[in-house]
Amino acid sequence: MSEPRSERRPDTESRQDTGKHSFPALWPGALGMLILLISVFPTAGDIHKHYYDYILPTVVLVLSVVMVVLACRCRRWAWVLPFVVLVVFFNPVWRPSLGTHRAWAMADFAGAVLFLLGAYFVYPKPRTPQEEAGTPPRSA
Repeated sequence: MSEPRSERRPDTESRQDTGKHSFPALWPGALGMLILLISVFPTAGDIHKHYYDYILPTVVLVLSVVMVVLACRCRRWAWVLPFVVLVVFFNPVWRPSLGTHRAWAMADFAGAVLFLLGAYFVYPKPRTPQEEAGTPPRSA
């Protein structure tokens, strides 16, 4: 017959307890990467200037802020600064002037790569037993 429902298999318990398969930044990172890759193509920016000048930077700004918050919550401090740079760079109120469409396309591609890497590498760090108990670690 089949196993009783109350019993759990050991492999599912260990996977749920450790949290090794948790990627909270996967969806914002993938969405930011897709939006920036769509904007790399010349027709995407030329069809609707309003989209390329206001809507795209606003969406990228919001997704970058989400990635900053997720990086802070997951204690991945090395990923905070690159996404803060994206927040400043894609601010729709004040945007730096890069001059040509080619320079913006390269910046969009670099931002898409950053979102892709951030989606994979921003995950929760495992906590030590001292952090779980709430006691500060002893210095040597």
